[in-house]
Amino acid sequence: MGLFGSILGDLVASEEQHSTLLQEAGSVVNEAGGVGGLAQQFEQKGLGSVMTGWISNTGNPPVSGEQIVDVLGKDRITAIAAKAGLSENQVAAGISKILPLLINELAPNGTVPPHDPAAVAAAVDTVKANTAPTPPPAAT
Repeated sequence: MGLFGSILGDLVASEEQHSTLLQEAGSVVNEAGGVGGLAQQFEQKGLGSVMTGWISNTGNPPVSGEQIVDVLGKDRITAIAAKAGLSENQVAAGISKILPLLINELAPNGTVPPHDPAAVAAAVDTVKANTAPTPPPAAT
């Protein structure tokens, strides 16, 4: 089992769901106006230290699915769940695991970069490549 299995475990059943969650996490960053805008959203919900940890390269403080719902809003989670074919709980838990990786990729030097949708797309692709599901061994 690759990193995909270790970060998303049993949350997603297919590579398509994995890809949809990653794309939607990228959309969340873009809609917030980049890392800085998302950091402000986290700060407004009392979770600024979580985002600071993700940006600072000092480790990734955990965030719960409930906290993700609080920051992003239930409507956003519901919309992602409909796109991905997952439950709202699966989406919230998945985004809680994906966002730290995405923020790490976007802020590798511990500083908040200016918003750049192309950089977000590239970061999504990198995280996707690094967390892709490991195919099952071929039957013999």
